[in-house]
Amino acid sequence: MKRSKIVVFLCLYFTVSVFAQPVLEGLKLGYNAVNVKCQETEIKSRASMLAGVFFQWPIQENLYLQPEILYYQRYYDLHPDGSQQLGITLEYLQVPILIRKDVTPFTVFRIGPVVGFKPTVNEDVSPRLLNSDEKYFDNFDFILRCDLAMCFHLFKRKFEIGASYHHGLQSFSTDKMSRQYERSISVSLGFYFSHKITKNDFPAIRQQAVDELSYILSSDEAENMLQAQDSTQLKELVDGFWSKNDTTPGTPENEYRDEYEQRIKSLHAMNIHPRSDRGRVLLLFGPPDDIIHEPYTAIMLGMTQTIHSIEIWLYDEPAGPNRVPDLFLLQYPGQKKYIFADFGYNDYTKIFSTEPGEVVDPRLFGR
Repeated sequence: MKRSKIVVFLCLYFTVSVFAQPVLEGLKLGYNAVNVKCQETEIKSRASMLAGVFFQWPIQENLYLQPEILYYQRYYDLHPDGSQQLGITLEYLQVPILIRKDVTPFTVFRIGPVVGFKPTVNEDVSPRLLNSDEKYFDNFDFILRCDLAMCFHLFKRKFEIGASYHHGLQSFSTDKMSRQYERSISVSLGFYFSHKITKNDFPAIRQQAVDELSYILSSDEAENMLQAQDSTQLKELVDGFWSKNDTTPGTPENEYRDEYEQRIKSLHAMNIHPRSDRGRVLLLFGPPDDIIHEPYTAIMLGMTQTIHSIEIWLYDEPAGPNRVPDLFLLQYPGQKKYIFADFGYNDYTKIFSTEPGEVVDPRLFGR
């Protein structure tokens, strides 16, 4: 990218940061799968990259204006004569102006126009294109962009994973015989590096806190937490719950809380949702001492579901008294275990446990 583009990028960034005072700002990195639509020429697309920063201003509840400043590549192979392949990389300074709608606490939709400025063309392009008296590529590019993103919190930071569709509104080539329009999909990771918890974020944080404690909360305690109006009130309710359930109240440490919060950290590290079957087992009984993955070849459970694979959680403890079905008789006998089945959706539903009080899928005994 030319030095002038870097200077413009930095000037825009610091001007917006200092004078506009955005509510949120973040960093975005991603890749594009560019499909160039052309009238006459054979084109083969390749992956390219994007990087930049974004800002947000609230318009009303759950609705934001989100401008961005991005370095954006468009990389593809051109066959102008149907013979020799020409690799072309166009580099843009893009300024999307997007309307962001938070559909749910975890789901974001964005749409808006994108303006690209002064592309830089790489050296692999044909001399016919670079040295021609007439500019082959336009200095400006206009695109309509639609996004869908999922937000999550990790290590007390906010992230988002998003997918975008780019629809070119004009040809970025000035050649009237070979008009070229962008049609692309990009995948990006956003990181809110100066993120502060806002009213819009709080419902998701409150729900996550209740989900993680749901197996040890009473219904009244869960309802009270779901009625919390801000982070301070939620923290007071959580601290009060742990104080009431301190198993060693005469000591400075709350060992029960410490152990449970370690289980929550394991839950996050393993990327397991607290409301899932595996999340329940992990939060109630702790992380397993070993995890075994075993593929199955289309084993039917009942008449409607097929087991594609199983995940066995093993604990270094003797097995409980639950009857073991024939299918699992040889699976680590005598050891405490929980078995989860993937029915093709990567959801891993619990179907068996050796422990008393745990529900066992009755279809295992009808095989």
